[in-house]
Amino acid sequence: MRSLEVYLPIPEKNLWLYYSIVNSGIRFSLSSSTLMMVAIGRVRYDAIRKPVQQRMLFLSGKQRIQVVIKHLIPILIMSSIFTFPIFLEIDNGTNELGEDNMELTPSKMRRNLFYSFFTIGILNLGLLGTLPFACLIYFAYNIMVLTKERQSENRESIDYERLMNATGRKVSKSLVVVIITFITLHSPRIIASVGELHILMMQNKDDIALKLGHGIPMWLQVLAPI
Repeated sequence: MRSLEVYLPIPEKNLWLYYSIVNSGIRFSLSSSTLMMVAIGRVRYDAIRKPVQQRMLFLSGKQRIQVVIKHLIPILIMSSIFTFPIFLEIDNGTNELGEDNMELTPSKMRRNLFYSFFTIGILNLGLLGTLPFACLIYFAYNIMVLTKERQSENRESIDYERLMNATGRKVSKSLVVVIITFITLHSPRIIASVGELHILMMQNKDDIALKLGHGIPMWLQVLAPI
């Protein structure tokens, strides 16, 4: 939606609504996808750690639905909580920039140093960055270790159990690849958050210079769009 901004004739009175919807969509999708990835890693870790319970779960569609709901509802609630402040970040007013260009005015809350620290440092870097990364790395490592252990035990199993274990190993290996890809693609966002937090904590920074892009490290100017 943000990339379509250039092509959409958005009336001035609807700018606040448009940017609120776009920014909240970005925040909600980022939060929910990150938390869901952690939940998937946790479920797979439990499945390979307790294979008997996993097999019983496969036999009951009702139990599978309960597991999905048990993880889905908290993720939706937490993502909504993380997203709600977006609607308070922009004042419902615009400034003329000339040549028919307009800009929205950030709210007093958005300009608050503590709120910026919460958004960049605690939310982006902590709750949606290093903490999920640590959980995913922990789950991926233990999944690989337990998969090797199950593979050695599989030699003495009957044909049915051997087939189930082989399927489980394929799922586990695929999930580890997904986790590695997820961490790799999200790493630039985490690194950019560290740079933004550093700029935010700079003492005696010149706000005008920062608005013009001066004082912002070149690597961050390149990394942010990526």
